[in-house]
Amino acid sequence: MKVRFLNEDCELVTSQYTNGRNGRTCLRLVGEDGCPMATCTVNLPDEELKEGYVFIKDWSENVGIAYALRIAGAVEFTGREVRTGYATAYEAKVL
Repeated sequence: MKVRFLNEDCELVTSQYTNGRNGRTCLRLVGEDGCPMATCTVNLPDEELKEGYVFIKDWSENVGIAYALRIAGAVEFTGREVRTGYATAYEAKVL
């Protein structure tokens, strides 16, 4: 799936987190040149999360990634927000 982020067309790549031993879904963006652009998600092992759902990281270098993923039709936000340090992660269903 293509996602437009930071004025670049990127490929959305799905994998699994190995840290936290929970095997949750990890979403990453890879640029047209094959270089990593961003990790879209954050693994919060202490937070409940249904299979097929993720926590989106939309702060720091990722500002705007939630919007880009939604516009691309990659995710649907649930409305749940989780504080993580000084930031907020947004729960979303992977489509």
